Amino acid sequence: MSNTLRESWRCLKEGEPGSRFRDVHDQRRQAQEGRSAARRAVPIVLGVILMLGGIAIGWVPGPGGFIGIFGVALLATQFRWLAKLLDWAELRLRALWRTIWTRRSVPARVLVGLVATAVAAGAAYALGTLVL
Repeated sequence: MSNTLRESWRCLKEGEPGSRFRDVHDQRRQAQEGRSAARRAVPIVLGVILMLGGIAIGWVPGPGGFIGIFGVALLATQFRWLAKLLDWAELRLRALWRTIWTRRSVPARVLVGLVATAVAAGAAYALGTLVL
């Protein structure tokens, strides 16, 4: 199983933006041909658990949101429509990143970073006061 995960990660990392999730999906589909339904269901169950866990602890500072993202990526290995959606989102997020971050001067980057930090701190404070 670790070889399969390693190969999927390599394919995802080295893949072409805009098609990498579909490529991993296709690779996993070929590897799973002839396997039982129970073995094919394991990544789906694990992906749902990770996604729900990420949602449950995503508001906590730390890696909570990333856990959910890993769950969605794992689900994309099983569902082609989700792999296509992630490829689409990756291209849009890359374009947004170029627009907001890389085409700005250093002072503008600092200002964007400070505003993002202030917004995140305000949201964390608001959530903390609601929960506690």
